[in-house]
Amino acid sequence: MHLSSDDVAQIIQEVWSSMLGIDVEPVDMTRPETNDAVAGSVGVTGATDCLISMEMGGPGARRFAATMFGMSDEEASDDDIADGIGELTNMVGGNIKSLLPEPSTLSLPVVAQGKSPTLRVPGGKPLLEAGYMADGFPMFLTVWSPRSECAALASDSVTDGPNDQPCVISLTNPESETTVKVVVADDSRAMRMIVIRTLRQAGYDSADVIECENGAEGLAAVKANSPDMVLSDWNMPEMSGIEFLQALRAGGDSTPFGFVTSEGSDSMRTQASDSGALFLIAKPFTAEMFAEALKPVLG
Repeated sequence: MHLSSDDVAQIIQEVWSSMLGIDVEPVDMTRPETNDAVAGSVGVTGATDCLISMEMGGPGARRFAATMFGMSDEEASDDDIADGIGELTNMVGGNIKSLLPEPSTLSLPVVAQGKSPTLRVPGGKPLLEAGYMADGFPMFLTVWSPRSECAALASDSVTDGPNDQPCVISLTNPESETTVKVVVADDSRAMRMIVIRTLRQAGYDSADVIECENGAEGLAAVKANSPDMVLSDWNMPEMSGIEFLQALRAGGDSTPFGFVTSEGSDSMRTQASDSGALFLIAKPFTAEMFAEALKPVLG
């Protein structure tokens, strides 16, 4: 496996810029050691096995999460930090995965917080290490040696808290005469918020949005609400996005379906299309990308 530091730097810059509006610069630094730290990790398994980790100080993680959720640093809770850093790590990992040989699978992200939660891979070695500065805060990325044992360390997901019932958020716009109903399925609360915000920025600010944490909830929501559109993540616990789509089509449901996911490999796009998806939008994304994909369906 070969990854260039320039490719990885570009990925991190694009994710931080598009999701947070924060510029990132590569810097010459060693892994930070602090009593208040946050570390996120995600694994890749398949043709290439590796573990991708991002480590940063607590104040930086709090700033990034607060920016993602549109709140002050003081308002960001530990759960907000776990959600935000988990999603950022997931997006970086998904984009790095797209540079690796296929087939491969991305795990759900893991986030550790506390006193120096520096990630170590027993028996492994760092293949790439790089430091960055974002909004005055340092962070450090490591891609660990390709071993299945490495990826197994990131096999569990970061939980968003109790599994609540799907909730409906009404987004109102007096200029809009037509209300559309959209199911948004993603196990990350942070990502659901970003998708809803981008949907509104794309011109659908009158939509009724039904939030779901996995494909099983999404399947129930579609049956109960007859939405005009489904926007789904790919990798989710209990029922994945592709399983969600296939279950809908197997049941004769033709609700328009699109993926918004951390990965966008050719094989995934082909599988999505063959299963009946209209599009696959890879993170990071823009309101313009949403508008282009949704206009043929929602007008």
